[in-house]
Amino acid sequence: MESVSVIIPCFNSQATIGDAIQSVINQTFPVHEIIVVDDGSTDNSANFVSERFPMVTLIKQANMGVSKARNVGIQRATGMWVAFLDADDVWLPEKLSHQFEKLEGCKWSHTNSFYFGYNQSGDTKRSDLSSLKGGNVFDALLTENFLGTSTILVQRDVLLKSGGFDESMRALEDWKLWLDIAADFPISYISAPLVKYRVTPGSASRNAREVYPYHRQLISYAITKIKGGYLRQSTLKRKALSKSNLICSYIAEDGEDYNYAITCALRSLYLQPLKISLYKRLISLLLFKVTK
Repeated sequence: MESVSVIIPCFNSQATIGDAIQSVINQTFPVHEIIVVDDGSTDNSANFVSERFPMVTLIKQANMGVSKARNVGIQRATGMWVAFLDADDVWLPEKLSHQFEKLEGCKWSHTNSFYFGYNQSGDTKRSDLSSLKGGNVFDALLTENFLGTSTILVQRDVLLKSGGFDESMRALEDWKLWLDIAADFPISYISAPLVKYRVTPGSASRNAREVYPYHRQLISYAITKIKGGYLRQSTLKRKALSKSNLICSYIAEDGEDYNYAITCALRSLYLQPLKISLYKRLISLLLFKVTK
């Protein structure tokens, strides 16, 4: 049987990590080990884990960020496969079983997921909001990070070859790693939602003005991995930057930064002037700005 190491980074997660760990224990496919990396929690998370789940390998470190925590877990893991689970998310019992059943020779896999928690009915799926797919996904992944970290199952050797999570990045480090892997390996996709992603009041509290430069930096990096001529690279870059600006326009609107939302919508339209939906997006923002 394949051996799986489950890595759970933890920072002040005492209220939710018990459900996360229990969902791993409840898997119909038994895991080789569960590794919790406590990233300098100031609550009782570490003691809670060690007392309630003595079978878990608990690693404590000073607060160095989630990327460092995951990389420490990868280095400590002894399983052939690694599965990631955030401390506030939950797996359904057959998550790993379905992934192994449908690998079809792939070295990594992802699944659909449900949203639950803050302002969520529990019925909304990730696939309701994004186009999810398997196979050679590099081009699609360049325009949108549709891979949820808590859905990923991947061979440990692939993670090591790709260098793990980039600890120098302040944001989007998971997206960068998925692009690095997708450049070399196709991915298996399970359309059934097998993960519950917890939405909290702070989940969407992002600043578009801060996020967008990271998007540009990552897209510029990823373009260098594209196999093909200048025309293909240029086309994909324009498409990716347009989608990035569109996403940032929504983030800015959520943050009531309407001027920047309009700026992002304009940039998105400039990069893809034949998309009617982008005109509608810009017009709706302008009308709201005028009438509010």
